Amino acid sequence: MSSSDTIKKAVANEYTVTADVTLYARWTHTLALDANGGTATGTTSLTVKQADPILTLPTASDAGLTRSGYTFVCWNTETDGSGQSYCAGESKYVRASFWGTKRLYAMWVQGTGDTMKVATAKNIESVLKNINNGDTFVYADAFPSASNTSFNLPTLFKTYLSDESKLITLNLEYASFWMPQNRVSSTGIESNESQADRLKNYFNGCKSIRTLIININSMSEYMFSNCTSLTNVSLGKEVAGNYGSIYKGVFLGCTALTSVSFSDTTGWYTTSDASTTIDVSNASINATNLKSSDGSWASEVLRKKSS
Repeated sequence: MSSSDTIKKAVANEYTVTADVTLYARWTHTLALDANGGTATGTTSLTVKQADPILTLPTASDAGLTRSGYTFVCWNTETDGSGQSYCAGESKYVRASFWGTKRLYAMWVQGTGDTMKVATAKNIESVLKNINNGDTFVYADAFPSASNTSFNLPTLFKTYLSDESKLITLNLEYASFWMPQNRVSSTGIESNESQADRLKNYFNGCKSIRTLIININSMSEYMFSNCTSLTNVSLGKEVAGNYGSIYKGVFLGCTALTSVSFSDTTGWYTTSDASTTIDVSNASINATNLKSSDGSWASEVLRKKSS
């Protein structure tokens, strides 16, 4: 552009160019918000600015989200929750990879009322303080490393989830276990760590957990060890961006464990014999193999073959 030209900006200000200059387009991105089985009477789309990539997704109240018999949890890039989850009501930095996303879907868990406790990193302690017997506790945010001293979730869990008189369902379907290098989240910025170590012993000794619902991520060593009230585990689908791995000792010492069910039972193997698939179709046998020191998988890493 020559130095004699006058530039008119969209805001109607005029600038006279006195030297050669290169102008760069700045784009906006329309993001649709899908109620995904519910109804929405409020915000149904957002405009994301490339020059200001901070995104605040609406809460259930902002979007007017309702669904009979269900509680809203978060937003996800996939309708079945297998994509990347995003918390509602919190400002997040939008990574470059997000620009291909055209739609986010509301995520729901079955159940309503005071027994449903949904938390993000921002409000988790206040929610945990009010946990009661029979509640379902849903955590739908990133897990900081166990070594993160500025935001130490294992300490909070051990403080508030160790009372055997308050037996709960722990729902981690929409939690993010693996944080890519320098990912920005509400728990801060972290670098990569070993998958086996990152969440090691995270819930160790949390005796309030009776039922666990969790998607297949990389479950770190001894992650739920010694949760002696834990009876039932439901392992859901593999989440995008995570390996389907269960490291050694995840349920070691969970003496009451009677059932570990896999939603996808195909393609599992132990790293000691990667050429042979193992049978994980029997929930009772799975529990026996995972909970005791002499169980056949106690010192193994279970991994799912890429589909």
